[in-house]
Amino acid sequence: MTYLRIGELATATGLTVRTLRHYDQIGLLQPPTRSESGYRLYSETEVRRLQQIRSLQSLGFSLQQIGAMLDGNATSLADVIGWQLDAVDRELATLQRLRARLHSVSQAIQQSVDIDIDELTTLMKEMTMVEKYYTEEQLETLAARRDAYGDEQIKAFEQQWADLIARAEQAMAEGVDPTSEPVLEIAREWSGLVQAFTGNDPGIHQSVEQVWREENEVHGIDTASIRDLMTWLAPAMELVSEK
Repeated sequence: MTYLRIGELATATGLTVRTLRHYDQIGLLQPPTRSESGYRLYSETEVRRLQQIRSLQSLGFSLQQIGAMLDGNATSLADVIGWQLDAVDRELATLQRLRARLHSVSQAIQQSVDIDIDELTTLMKEMTMVEKYYTEEQLETLAARRDAYGDEQIKAFEQQWADLIARAEQAMAEGVDPTSEPVLEIAREWSGLVQAFTGNDPGIHQSVEQVWREENEVHGIDTASIRDLMTWLAPAMELVSEK
């Protein structure tokens, strides 16, 4: 039987090692065995279950609900189709809200000559992106975390990110081994900043990754260059978080 290590499964599915570890901890997706070195090993059965988990999660079900469904064998074809229809209805509702917002902005532009179009379109883009990738619950959680940190700490985090990205880009440009200790230190700091933002919430972590994976620009940052950087940094990230 062929097994995948947790890092290999994460790479193959686009998930993070942290997410897979969380699934293991809550009993949702537990590896049947471990290697002699202690690495989690997943078989084809777990890969299929993971696909079911991701499909149900995309429809808005909580991890607790998904566990009950899978363990109770309640995922008939009719049920899945029904859930997908519900998801489509929710997406249509989101599009309708976006249309209404665009209509309101259009009217505002027509009634005022003082609106800064660049600022307005940027704001619209940011609002749409946030609503696309984050649930209302996640946005509330992030807002609470931001309030708890305060403006000064948020600015400090932003500066840390800028410095860390610059260090990583320099190391990549110089051809430094991505598994060397200097890069492992970058990976540890990177992971720490991500945790500070997400609060170790797997759902928020996935949303953040999806934004950076699918958007061409985030807060004025060219995400294509960041994706290249993350590809180079991946071996170090796996080493610092796999066990």
